[in-house]
Amino acid sequence: AAQSSTMAGNKHVALVVLVVAAAIFFLTMLSLLQPPSSTGERRTSPSWQLLRLLFCRLQAPRPDDDGSFALGFLARDADVVDDSGGGGGGAAGGGGEERSLTPNLTSCHWSYSDHVGRPLFCCRASPEAGTPVVDFEFPDPDTEPVRVRRPVHRLSPEFVARYERALAMMKSLPVEHPHNFWRQADQHCLYCTGSYDQTGSPGAPLFVHRDWLFFPFHRAYIYFHERIVGKLLGDDTFALPYWPWDVPEGMSFPDFYHRGAFNDSERDYNHLLPLHQTADVAFDGVESGLGSDDQVAANLAVMYHQMVSGAKKVELFMGCRMGPGKEGDCDGPGTIELVPHNTIHEWVTNRANPDWEDMGSYYTASRDPSFYAHHSNIDRLWSVWKELRPLHDFDDPNWLDAAFYFWDEHLRLVRIRVRDVLDMSKLRYTYEDIDRPWLLARPKPFTPPHLARSILRARSKDNDDAAAQGRRRRNWNTTTTTTSTAAVAVGCCAMDFGAGGRVLDEMTTRVEVGRPRAGLRSAVEK
Repeated sequence: AAQSSTMAGNKHVALVVLVVAAAIFFLTMLSLLQPPSSTGERRTSPSWQLLRLLFCRLQAPRPDDDGSFALGFLARDADVVDDSGGGGGGAAGGGGEERSLTPNLTSCHWSYSDHVGRPLFCCRASPEAGTPVVDFEFPDPDTEPVRVRRPVHRLSPEFVARYERALAMMKSLPVEHPHNFWRQADQHCLYCTGSYDQTGSPGAPLFVHRDWLFFPFHRAYIYFHERIVGKLLGDDTFALPYWPWDVPEGMSFPDFYHRGAFNDSERDYNHLLPLHQTADVAFDGVESGLGSDDQVAANLAVMYHQMVSGAKKVELFMGCRMGPGKEGDCDGPGTIELVPHNTIHEWVTNRANPDWEDMGSYYTASRDPSFYAHHSNIDRLWSVWKELRPLHDFDDPNWLDAAFYFWDEHLRLVRIRVRDVLDMSKLRYTYEDIDRPWLLARPKPFTPPHLARSILRARSKDNDDAAAQGRRRRNWNTTTTTTSTAAVAVGCCAMDFGAGGRVLDEMTTRVEVGRPRAGLRSAVEK
């Protein structure tokens, strides 16, 4: 009887497991049918919320089961943590906080990859419940030296060897150790795929890309990473190198990243080998076909636009103003995040992978050691832009009080706010200067200005004449076509199109319609 009871119980458990598995499969497929969204709509859909509940209550694979970091799923026990709220230090675990652009650490959940939109679990790096939290304190200027970040093309062989040794040490640490290289990479996975909800806003994921959190988050991220590397080396002067792809001498992929602990297999070696190929800082998936000199000139012109002419307002450079909650969501990357940040990630990565792993995907980007040199240069350009346009920080409390959590070199969980990272001198690091040739690379017009003005005047006269003809022949419905680039073809006057437009017949090859003067516009158009 006891054996029969046990067998019945086992069948019951098996049935429950089968039902749960079927529900997970169904909801996963349902969620994947919804298009990916960088603003989180799919992440807050009913099917996704139920799927998340099921996933997060099941036992996720433990990180030390096999030590693997295969593409797709990064796992850890799901029942974890929260910050302690505002003010001073505390312990992870609380709740009921006011709304803020700060992660609710107890909310760590499944998220989506950014290209094909498959579910990910990035919570390996999320701290355990009850972990003490301390607020960030600036390094002591009386005892801490200033760390000097140098460009990769000026590094000594001795520095490169020491840095490689530190990376090898990080990769050999136990997988659960907060300083483990792969666990450090999981930090980026956590914050950049929306794995956390915002504090006080359940169902509103926190994203640090494509908005005004981009620069401060990454500054804090590489700040702590740099200090951990220095701690492993016993060197409090260690500073990360930066890859200056914005200047001609730095526009090729650094050679030493091909060796030993610096190497990453998931790169586009068509771009990286043979060595010293000039990077396309505006790479969009299509090869430019330019020779090296022309590519350098094009890169400098791009940098002028992204740093100067296209970045005159703080929102244009920093990204859109995101507020707490779903209603505060925004999707507007700044100039540098869009190009060359995204484009260099894309130029380096292996785009044959489903999600462009490693450098080309949020959840894997910092598995490539070159990530840190790339982002050091992004960070340097933020400081350069602030130098060019002083007093251009946001003063919004939503931004200044936004916070992130990182493990420091002393294995403490630290809460650091945006307001803490705005002054590099207080963080005790700086950048070795290099030239800024892009400041003088203002793009020149293809057509000389005096000739362009003459062409515009001639076209304006043609448009005026065509509009006058249209007034005389309001019933003229014949479409005139031309393939001449010197002429402006006008088929009919604006009134014939009406507010709803007009379908052009299949014989039309090209039609250019001059916008009529205000007096000729319809009431709808006005």
